[in-house]
This record gives sequence, structure tokens and C-alpha cells, in this order.
Amino acid sequence: MNYIIARIVAFIFILILVLYQPQPTLLMLMLVLGQAHFTITYLYQYKAKKIDKKYIINYLIYGVFLFGSYLLYPNFTVLAMITGSYFVLHFLYDERFMLGDHPHYLNWVETSPILFLYTGLILKTTEQFSVIYYFGLYAGMSLLAALLLMYFFKKIPFTRSSGYFLFFSLIILGISFFDVLNFNKNYLYFIILLHYLNWYVHYFIKQFHNKKFMQPYIINIIVFNLVSIGLYYFYTSSSGAINQGLSVFYSRDFFFLWTLLHYVGTFRKTDLYYWNMFSAIKNK
Repeated sequence: MNYIIARIVAFIFILILVLYQPQPTLLMLMLVLGQAHFTITYLYQYKAKKIDKKYIINYLIYGVFLFGSYLLYPNFTVLAMITGSYFVLHFLYDERFMLGDHPHYLNWVETSPILFLYTGLILKTTEQFSVIYYFGLYAGMSLLAALLLMYFFKKIPFTRSSGYFLFFSLIILGISFFDVLNFNKNYLYFIILLHYLNWYVHYFIKQFHNKKFMQPYIINIIVFNLVSIGLYYFYTSSSGAINQGLSVFYSRDFFFLWTLLHYVGTFRKTDLYYWNMFSAIKNK
């Protein structure tokens, strides 16, 4: 199956899920699938020999700093804004990487409607910044109109990923504008769950004919997700030491800290080239 078609199918599936499932269910899916996603990522980084002494030291330093800072000064609103804001970049970095795009600043031109809309939605969570949502929404719509004109007059190339991001922007801006089925309350669940699914789809298509990779990969996906479901069940159904211990992984606040650590562990140096207007370096 074509990468773009697979992504559009995944997009529609997650969008329907987010629009019709209650928020507690979406939160549970984010936590359970998220911890499995993190673990599988680290497993394959280890297999690819990307986890070395420097990686572990940096991970531990950031881990102590993030968890220590939050335990000393807990503020979930600030934590959610930081985690959510960077997740938008993390999502877009990884989408570009999976699509095999050349890192270049023009990539941000195509994704700017999504970036502005999500920045507005994230800042809307606090009353003092709620007006910025409308700036993000209308800026995103204006940028999308400008983008369509640039495609029409061939000012920028229209690639296979251009169509995907154009589809993404049109649908999400429209749904957010009309706040279809309270989407504006669940917007973050949408890109988080889509992110998880897109990585599975990516490797499934890329390695489909590689049985040596696919068989253990599918087994790992099933096992790690089942383990995460089981641990979450014990977290929600138990009390005392078991509940407190598992809350480190499955409470909303701590999950966001693990997400920040995930950013640290998965950042690629080539991501920086997306900000360089003269860059023509390929992802590796």
C-alpha cells in the first residue's frame, strides 16, 4: 500500500475514534499505547546500536532534571503546554522523516497551517491565552489559502507529501473551525494517537517483505501493548504500593514527563536542517 494512502486511512480512522469516543477512553488509549510506543522505540534503538554510554548518560541527566523539577514545582498546566507544544514539532519531524522528505525550511511552509492551529489550541487551555486560539485558527486558514496559491502558480513544488499535508490541514482546520463533536477539547489526543499508529504503519509497509524483521516486530507490538494494558489494569484496579508504583508510568502528569524524555531519546540531528533555508541534506 502506498505510504500516502496508508497515512490517509490512518488519519480517518483516528479522527473517527477521537470524534466519537469519550475523553476518559482517549486518555486511557494515550497512556497505554504511549508506554508501549516508548518501550518499542527504545528496543529498536538498542537493536540498531543507537543506545550507547552517551545516550544513557544524557537520558538519565534529563530524566533526573525533568522529574526532579516537577516534583519540586508541580504545575500541570505549564507541563501540558510545554509537552503539547513540542509534540506538534515532534509529530511533524517524524512525519517528514517517514515520508523521506529532504530537510528544508520550505517543509515548514507546507505544515505551517497545522503548526499555527495547534499552537493556538494548546495556548487556549489557559484563560489568559485563549484569544490566541483565534489568531492560530485564522492564521492557519490564511496560510493555507496562501499555500494553495503558491501551488497553483508553481512557486513551490507539489510533492507526494504536499498532498498529504494539504489534506491534513483542510480537514483539521475545518473541523476545528466548526468544533465538530468537541474536537477542540480532544485535538491533542488526535495527533498523539495518529503518531503511534503512523509509526506502526510505516514499518509494516517498509518491511512487509522482510520476514526476518516483520515476524518479531508484530510479536513485539502485540506483547508490549498487552503488557501495557495489563499494567494499566493493575494501576486502575489496585491501591496502595502497587497503585503508587504504577502511577509513575500511568498517571497523566508522569506520562507527560516520560513523553518529554521520549523527545530527548528520539531527536535526530537532521531535524535541525528543517530550519535551514539552504539545507538539502537527506534524512538518514
